[in-house]
Amino acid sequence: MASSSTKSMIALFVFSLLLISNASFAEPPSYSSGDLPRLCSFDDLYKPEGYQVFRHIDTCNVGLLKLCKLNQIYQFGDSISDVGNLIRETPATPLARASIGSLLTDYYGFILDNLIRGKPVGAATPPPYARLPYGSDFPKGPTGRASNGNLLTDFYAMDAGLPLLPPFKKYGADFSHGVNFAVAGSTALPWEALAALNISSPITNSSLSVQLDWMSAYFHSLPNNMNQRSAGLENALFMMGPFGGSDYHHALFQGKSIHEIETTMVPKIVDAIMSAVRRVVSMGAKKVVLPGLYTIFRLPVYRTAFYGNFNMWEVNNDLAIHHNAQLIKAINKFNQEAENPNAVVVYGDYFSAYEALENYSVDAGMDLNVCCGSGGTEDWRYNLDLTRMCGTDGVSGCAEPKKHVSWDGENLTEEAYRIMAKYMVYRIFTGLQCPYSY
Repeated sequence: MASSSTKSMIALFVFSLLLISNASFAEPPSYSSGDLPRLCSFDDLYKPEGYQVFRHIDTCNVGLLKLCKLNQIYQFGDSISDVGNLIRETPATPLARASIGSLLTDYYGFILDNLIRGKPVGAATPPPYARLPYGSDFPKGPTGRASNGNLLTDFYAMDAGLPLLPPFKKYGADFSHGVNFAVAGSTALPWEALAALNISSPITNSSLSVQLDWMSAYFHSLPNNMNQRSAGLENALFMMGPFGGSDYHHALFQGKSIHEIETTMVPKIVDAIMSAVRRVVSMGAKKVVLPGLYTIFRLPVYRTAFYGNFNMWEVNNDLAIHHNAQLIKAINKFNQEAENPNAVVVYGDYFSAYEALENYSVDAGMDLNVCCGSGGTEDWRYNLDLTRMCGTDGVSGCAEPKKHVSWDGENLTEEAYRIMAKYMVYRIFTGLQCPYSY
């Protein structure tokens, strides 16, 4: 049973949401001219008088990336961006022989045992993104996307006027407009580096360095020489992540303290990310976006598992802020280095983008419960049962995913990603200093 202090904290949290929902909302800034996209910066969200949420979000920043004249996008990352690479990997565990039910029991049992029961960490296998209800609102059905529909990377491609990126592991795919190298569960540090820290990576070994190797192999397979390839990447966008979330996730569940993570892991992870940036720049990249992290403890799976442990929520919020601060510092240093005069690296503020999503969801009356879940009736469960997650037999998606922020407790709905993309498109556009003209 929850303590009186815990109940007080919950009441305070609910009361704060009510205050936000009753706040007055200002009209968004608009600087559109002629047929140019309407610019919406989301800056009003952070004014002292209260959160301001766009009332006309559907008209904001539509087609803004077209003005950047991008011809290709190369995406790296984890489940936020994976469009089908994980489901095509040869699993380290007997994935092909296991039933869907046993896979989910293993995967979410890994979370449950470590968060609630305190059992030793065991190997886990990935959830079934290749079958319904995943992809239920995607035109082609399930493709390996960890959502009901499009992801952030899909919305970036659409806004740039490009086809959706195919996964690197899709045989015979058309890569003429870019490639998606992201793998759900991917880490910034290779598995060997994590193992040296006594941390296992139970989902995939396709870390950031592996994805970079795929990129290098692909570029070297092209018929033109290095100079031609470099020239051809002049108008290509490299989306590098986000990375680090899976590393911290595994470390926390495997008993590492926040102090140990901040002092030992964060510097290594930021170094690995910046090494990746230098590698893509050496291959000819000129436009690079490095997304930061939004705190994973705002997601229902962690709010449910750590119910009542508000200190854990706050500490891990601070971890994301610390990681992002170190990443910004490294980006600024890189952009000041003389050897990188023709490359621009932009920080992707996913932390603030998720805050914008949260506050828009309050104004829009979106449901806080998980869309695809089977939890109890208690408010703190968010329609989430860690032993019967989305994809388990008998667990289906909700009737109106557009009214939900969370899809399965860990990943967001297509609608949530669409709203975050609205925020990020403006930041990418201004960060790359694209001309506001055709």
